Amino acid sequence: MMGIVLVAGLIVAAKWGWLRGVLVIMAGYAGSCRRFPLARCPICSGRGKHRRDDAKVFRRCSWCSGSGARRRVGPVVYDTLSG
Repeated sequence: MMGIVLVAGLIVAAKWGWLRGVLVIMAGYAGSCRRFPLARCPICSGRGKHRRDDAKVFRRCSWCSGSGARRRVGPVVYDTLSG
């Protein structure tokens, strides 16, 4: 999804100027964050658990609390700025 938005922004920037291209990219990212506010946890790779080296014992991921997902940067910044 973001690849399409980035290409569209670059096309708009080439045709009508860089400011409009940046606005298209920002609007596309905002729409993507609204539709998909969660991303895969980078620590546990979305599994929600860590394993010991011998793979016999598992524990919940402390970063995502075992859910396997984390909030994306866009929604976190929006919530912080909106109050």
